[in-house]
Parts: sequence; C-alpha cells; structure tokens
Amino acid sequence: MATLSKKSFIDECKVQFDVDESSIIYLMCERLNIDETAFYMTINEPIDENIAMQIKEDLMMIEDAYPIQYVLGYAYFYGDRYIVNKDVLIPRFDTELLVDWVLTEHSNESKQIVDVGTGSGIIAIQLKRERPLFNVTATDISNQALDVASANASHYDVAIDFKHANGLEGVPSFDILISNPPYIMHDEIDVMTESTIKYEPDLALFAEDNGLSIYRMILTQACRENKHQFICYFEFGYKQQDLLTELFNQFDRVTGYEFRKDLQGHDRMAKVYVKAR
Repeated sequence: MATLSKKSFIDECKVQFDVDESSIIYLMCERLNIDETAFYMTINEPIDENIAMQIKEDLMMIEDAYPIQYVLGYAYFYGDRYIVNKDVLIPRFDTELLVDWVLTEHSNESKQIVDVGTGSGIIAIQLKRERPLFNVTATDISNQALDVASANASHYDVAIDFKHANGLEGVPSFDILISNPPYIMHDEIDVMTESTIKYEPDLALFAEDNGLSIYRMILTQACRENKHQFICYFEFGYKQQDLLTELFNQFDRVTGYEFRKDLQGHDRMAKVYVKAR
C-alpha cells in the first residue's frame, strides 16, 4: 500500500466502503490515539501503513453494521474507556444521567448499593469511583458479562462485589438499588438500529410483559428480602412511564416515585421510594 496522507486515506475509504466520513475520522482518531484537533492539524501528513490496514479491516466490519465500539473493544462512559464486547450492551450517554441522579443526591458515606444487571459494570464502577465509601454489589445473570465487568473494575482498581445472580438473589439488604435492566418490548424491534439487533445481546435488551418483567421481578425480590427502607433508581424505555406507574402502584411498600427526562426530553428515569417493613 502506497503511503497516503490522512486526507487522501479518508477519500480512498469513502470510495471503498459504504461508511460515513465521520465514522472514518472517529476510527482514525481512536487508532492513532489523537483527538480531533490534532487530527486536523496533521491531516496532510502521512498515515502509518499498519494503522491504515487496521482501519480498513475495521471498516469492513462496520460496513456490516458491527458496532464501532465492539470493533475497538471499548466504549466511553463519563469520558473514560470501558471494555465492551458482544457479551455486554454498549453504554449510552443517557445512562450517565441516571448515575448523576444518584451522585447528586448521595454524598460520600458508607451505604450499601446494588446494581442489578450490571453488564459491563459501568454504573457500579462509576459510582464506586465517585463515592469510595459506597459498598457496591453488582449482579448479572450472564457470567460472560461479569467477566467484562470484573476486567473493568480491575482496570480502575475499584472493589466491587460481583455476583452471578438473577436479579437480587443473594443480596438481602441495601440502601440504594440502581438498574438499567432489559426493557425493550419485542414489538419495538422495527425502531431499533441494525447494529443493535444483529450484535448486541438479546438477554440484555428484551423483556416480557411489555418490557416490565424485570422491574416486576426486582421490586418483588426487593420488597420480600429487604425489610429496611430503600430507594430504587431505574432507567426505562421512552414508552413505559404510564406502565411503570401502574406497576409501582401495585406494591404496598412503595410510598412514592418521580421521573426524569433523558437528553431528548423523554421521561426515561424513575426514582422509587420504598418504606421499611
């Protein structure tokens, strides 16, 4: 391969691959480990041939809708890199708002936190990084997901008690529960992206009962096992606020709840207050 400038390489890739220019530039920045400012300042300089070959291999996968985060092996959350692969969901920026909600309402003091359906571990790890005195437990039904979460926790040198469990199995008591569980209804598949449908794990995406089955399971387990007062923070689908309101009202120990909006202005987060038994 003849050595090309970065600009010429972009032009060549646009001809060879059905991938938008922004994805090409993003990949180049990531593979070159530079930010966009440095990229544009050096756009007329040659690109390393080995890196160029790697980027073309990446683009072949992306052309088949393979998520760019899985291609790279990492995704960003709170501006930091977290390992991701096909066994875990790719972090979404809206989930940062859920973590922010907890952080703004709870200072750094000893509290028992449980993250249900931790996936890559981003929620549990970020909470522990920001609030070192939190005692954080994280559960997931997938051993493969827990392997990813454990690797992320090791990378950031935080102590999380990871448990292979369905919901809250083996977690009898906590002060704060946080969860971004599977909640997509099966009839919503038409509005999902091709890359999500083809490559992200179904186990972490879909739920029965109009997407409510995991919330119902979590609250049932929590109200049965945890006799103390606690608070739940949930992320949910943009069509589910009314359905969740009905669900929350079915639990005698739930004393109230409130909702917050995502970056697009949709109600996508819930805080649920549960009284002591």
